[in-house]
Amino acid sequence: ANIEYIEFWMLDPFIYSREEADAADYGGDFYINLGEVSEDILRDGKKFYESGMPVDGSKSYTYTQWGKIPTQSTVTYAFATTSGSRALQDVGFNGLTDAEEQEFYKSAYLDQIQGKVNQAVFDSIFADPARDDYHYFRGSDWDEMRAPILQRYKYINNPQGNSPDSDSRSESYDTSYKSTPDVEDINQDYTLNEY
Repeated sequence: ANIEYIEFWMLDPFIYSREEADAADYGGDFYINLGEVSEDILRDGKKFYESGMPVDGSKSYTYTQWGKIPTQSTVTYAFATTSGSRALQDVGFNGLTDAEEQEFYKSAYLDQIQGKVNQAVFDSIFADPARDDYHYFRGSDWDEMRAPILQRYKYINNPQGNSPDSDSRSESYDTSYKSTPDVEDINQDYTLNEY
């Protein structure tokens, strides 16, 4: 798409400090870099798309330094509709479930930090080594701990589990962030643009 202009509105962050004696000490720079955006989020030169992860038990994937990627060609960006398939496909950009992450990152990461952090921190890291698990901002668990707003939104942009189907929801309401698979293809042209 050709973009001919950028429009933005900005609040002056120094609106109340202009009259201060040290106002000249405060300042900043604002950059807008116009150029190409690489779609290769986990830089490996391969296009990942959650909907390509196999749900039939086949081994139509390969491994990269980050995890698994599908080897079949992209047909459509939509999740499989068979029962239980969402848990196998809505896995985030590394293509790994939490259990697979625990095995994949064991020697290179988990074994290296074990004993160097306290057990509670290690258990938290071990539960989701890639730190890519999604959590909706509403939830009975958040309510129970009276979580503040920043904590509630901390995991909202994470890709693993951000499109739960009705079978895998933990609440009585829709907790989806999106309904389509995560894909390293921002402009949906079925290619991977790398820069």
